[in-house]
Amino acid sequence: MSMWLMTGWTPDVSIQTIIYVGFIQGTSLGLLFVPLTTEAFATLPALRAEGTGLYSLSRNVGSSVGISIVTVLLTQNIQANHEQIGAWITPFNRAFEV
Repeated sequence: MSMWLMTGWTPDVSIQTIIYVGFIQGTSLGLLFVPLTTEAFATLPALRAEGTGLYSLSRNVGSSVGISIVTVLLTQNIQANHEQIGAWITPFNRAFEV
Protein backbone atom coordinates (compact mmCIF):
# COMPACT_ATOMS: atom_id res chain seq x y z
CA MET A 1 0.00 0.00 0.00
CA SER A 2 2.91 2.35 0.62
CA MET A 3 3.65 2.28 -3.11
CA TRP A 4 0.43 4.22 -3.75
CA LEU A 5 1.04 6.76 -0.99
CA MET A 6 3.92 8.94 -2.06
CA THR A 7 4.41 10.02 1.57
CA GLY A 8 5.68 6.51 2.28
CA TRP A 9 8.34 6.64 -0.43
CA THR A 10 11.99 6.66 0.48
CA PRO A 11 14.98 7.75 -1.63
CA ASP A 12 15.25 4.09 -2.66
CA VAL A 13 11.98 4.17 -4.64
CA SER A 14 12.40 2.71 -8.11
CA ILE A 15 11.88 4.68 -11.30
CA GLN A 16 9.33 2.08 -12.41
CA THR A 17 7.20 2.84 -9.35
CA ILE A 18 7.36 6.58 -10.03
CA ILE A 19 6.36 6.09 -13.66
CA TYR A 20 3.59 3.63 -12.82
CA VAL A 21 2.02 5.80 -10.11
CA GLY A 22 2.32 8.93 -12.28
CA PHE A 23 0.63 7.12 -15.16
CA ILE A 24 -2.21 5.92 -12.93
CA GLN A 25 -2.74 9.41 -11.48
CA GLY A 26 -2.68 11.08 -14.89
CA THR A 27 -5.08 8.57 -16.39
CA SER A 28 -7.41 8.84 -13.41
CA LEU A 29 -7.58 12.62 -13.66
CA GLY A 30 -8.31 12.37 -17.37
CA LEU A 31 -11.07 9.87 -16.74
CA LEU A 32 -12.50 12.11 -14.00
CA PHE A 33 -12.53 15.57 -15.56
CA VAL A 34 -13.78 14.73 -19.06
CA PRO A 35 -17.08 13.15 -17.90
CA LEU A 36 -17.45 15.81 -15.22
CA THR A 37 -17.14 18.61 -17.78
CA THR A 38 -19.43 16.83 -20.23
CA GLU A 39 -22.12 16.32 -17.61
CA ALA A 40 -21.86 19.89 -16.36
CA PHE A 41 -22.34 21.38 -19.82
CA ALA A 42 -24.93 18.89 -21.07
CA THR A 43 -27.45 20.18 -18.53
CA LEU A 44 -26.99 23.85 -19.50
CA PRO A 45 -28.44 24.32 -22.98
CA ALA A 46 -29.51 27.96 -22.52
CA LEU A 47 -26.87 29.17 -20.06
CA ARG A 48 -23.79 27.53 -21.51
CA ALA A 49 -21.65 30.71 -21.53
CA GLU A 50 -22.44 31.51 -17.89
CA GLY A 51 -21.92 27.87 -16.92
CA THR A 52 -18.52 27.81 -18.62
CA GLY A 53 -17.41 30.89 -16.71
CA LEU A 54 -18.65 29.56 -13.37
CA TYR A 55 -17.11 26.13 -13.97
CA SER A 56 -13.73 27.64 -14.89
CA LEU A 57 -13.87 29.96 -11.89
CA SER A 58 -14.61 27.13 -9.48
CA ARG A 59 -11.81 24.96 -10.91
CA ASN A 60 -9.31 27.83 -10.71
CA VAL A 61 -10.30 28.76 -7.16
CA GLY A 62 -10.16 25.12 -6.09
CA SER A 63 -6.72 24.71 -7.65
CA SER A 64 -5.44 27.88 -5.99
CA VAL A 65 -6.72 26.85 -2.57
CA GLY A 66 -5.23 23.36 -2.99
CA ILE A 67 -1.85 24.75 -4.00
CA SER A 68 -1.91 27.16 -1.06
CA ILE A 69 -2.69 24.37 1.42
CA VAL A 70 0.05 22.13 0.03
CA THR A 71 2.54 25.02 0.17
CA VAL A 72 1.69 25.71 3.82
CA LEU A 73 2.03 22.03 4.74
CA LEU A 74 5.33 21.75 2.86
CA THR A 75 6.73 24.82 4.63
CA GLN A 76 5.67 23.51 8.04
CA ASN A 77 7.20 20.09 7.38
CA ILE A 78 10.45 21.62 6.13
CA GLN A 79 10.72 23.68 9.31
CA ALA A 80 9.97 20.65 11.50
CA ASN A 81 12.53 18.51 9.67
CA HIS A 82 15.13 21.27 9.87
CA GLU A 83 14.59 21.50 13.62
CA GLN A 84 14.93 17.73 14.07
CA ILE A 85 18.10 17.54 11.98
CA GLY A 86 19.56 20.62 13.66
CA ALA A 87 19.13 19.05 17.08
CA TRP A 88 21.74 16.42 16.17
CA ILE A 89 24.30 18.75 14.65
CA THR A 90 26.22 20.04 17.64
CA PRO A 91 29.90 20.39 18.43
CA PHE A 92 29.46 17.52 20.91
CA ASN A 93 28.22 14.92 18.40
CA ARG A 94 31.10 12.51 17.76
CA ALA A 95 29.70 11.46 14.38
CA PHE A 96 30.82 14.81 12.95
CA GLU A 97 34.37 14.72 14.24
CA VAL A 98 37.04 14.87 11.56
